[in-house]
Amino acid sequence: MVDVSMSGLIERISPEAPVPVFLKKQEVISLGGAGNVAASLSSFGLDVTLLTLVGKDNSGSHLERLSADTGIRLQAMYDPQHITSTKTRFWCSNQQVFRADQERRLTCNMAFRNFVDEHLRSQTAYDSIVISDYNKGTLDAGLIADLVNYSIQNKCYLVCDPKGLSVESYAKVTVITPNLREAARLLNQNSFAFDNHIIRSTLIQFRHFYSIENPVITAGDIGIYYLDAENNLILQNSIKAHLADPTGAGDTAIAAITYGLCMGESFESCVALACAAASFTVTHVGTSPCPLAEMQSRLETIAKPTKILSSVK
Repeated sequence: MVDVSMSGLIERISPEAPVPVFLKKQEVISLGGAGNVAASLSSFGLDVTLLTLVGKDNSGSHLERLSADTGIRLQAMYDPQHITSTKTRFWCSNQQVFRADQERRLTCNMAFRNFVDEHLRSQTAYDSIVISDYNKGTLDAGLIADLVNYSIQNKCYLVCDPKGLSVESYAKVTVITPNLREAARLLNQNSFAFDNHIIRSTLIQFRHFYSIENPVITAGDIGIYYLDAENNLILQNSIKAHLADPTGAGDTAIAAITYGLCMGESFESCVALACAAASFTVTHVGTSPCPLAEMQSRLETIAKPTKILSSVK
């Protein structure tokens, strides 16, 4: 995915229709979606390979260039019928006024599944795999099952930002990072009330019914909820920051958790890293990978996690 941020001015209404006229002043093109996760991991100093489906279009060319500039090893399957997903956000006076998307959602086909499987078989085992699909159709339950089997056989971490599938598809992954609405959808429910007992119950279902070792629920500027080894509900509070743009905060968080796992950190420390890095990203317009030094600096100021609900013996 490619993200485009258009900054400009709105000073008049169009004579053709009652809509504002946007005068473009600046355009910034950056990696989005899984590309932004990869860019964040690269900014933390990790060696990163990005497996993706790319169209033969301008956005696909941008994705290639940006990956090379960011030090990402791009392994792409090219499909002339595919449209590289692009989100263009229009900004005026530090406010987003409009967003235009360009994409063609597809159904994952065997060609892409085989492409991923062949790549994994040809490589030395990775330390971790991150799944970030944004429900664009490049992933299905079959491909995720292949990745789960690979992670178990090669003893690598499998970290998932779940979209569009039920929780059964993510059974036995290492980490999932839904927000509360996404967590409800994983369990085939429309919504959950924001209630600590419901959050803990949901996380316990993920861990014990679906063998997901470290499920979390992200809660924006509140922080990240997770379970300790005794199934106590823990909240890692966010660092208070001036919100400029939440775009990419989830990508940054999942990248920081993955970095912590690769570095051998405790899961508590991984979640703290996620909150520290995300507090940087939200202060910038557009997708902005957090530098490693910045994440480490912010980690020094983060509050200790709070036990919200205790496990009943």
